[in-house]
Amino acid sequence: NGHVAIVGTTADEKAAKDEEGLLLIAPVVGYVVGTFADAGQGDEVTAPSLVCSETGPDVMVWRQQISQGKADVWTASLDQGHLVGPVIAVEQAFDPHLAVDGTGSHWIGYHAGGAFLTHGSGPGTLLAELGKFVEVTAFGQTVAVLYAEWPTREALQLATTPEGQAQRQAHLRVSLDGGATWATREPSGALGYGPCNVVVDADSVDGVC
Repeated sequence: NGHVAIVGTTADEKAAKDEEGLLLIAPVVGYVVGTFADAGQGDEVTAPSLVCSETGPDVMVWRQQISQGKADVWTASLDQGHLVGPVIAVEQAFDPHLAVDGTGSHWIGYHAGGAFLTHGSGPGTLLAELGKFVEVTAFGQTVAVLYAEWPTREALQLATTPEGQAQRQAHLRVSLDGGATWATREPSGALGYGPCNVVVDADSVDGVC
């Protein structure tokens, strides 16, 4: 809506302590990015995801670290660049991604010992026991979810190695009726993929890895 368009975090190198970071928000006016400001959520924030709306409030989610290996997913709306009503959306969850469908309903993809998708807040539906890296987007009644899955637990245990990464595969789930029913597709050639994005419009669903 022109008020806020970018969020980010500052974090140390992954090998050091990647759960440390500040939640930063910047205004964009006339395609010029303004100064990033600390949103005041402490220094253990990562993985922010923002949805800007032309009709309703801008909404965002982020990962708030509790301790080593423990984190919650928080959500808040934005008013003129300020967080409003931050609350926990999913307890004991990591690396959220947010989408808002045509009815204003929130969808959050996250991982917590598997890949999950929740409609609104609270514990979600398990997409893949050996899954991670859940991206979700929506347009009207169409909701699309792109996530990673390893073929075996041994491959997942090697996730940070080239051998484990090479076995990671992308899976795409699409609902055309607001989440009532789903179809699953496996994008070809998506073995060993890195970061992904999924985009939905009135005519198509496109996943890019």
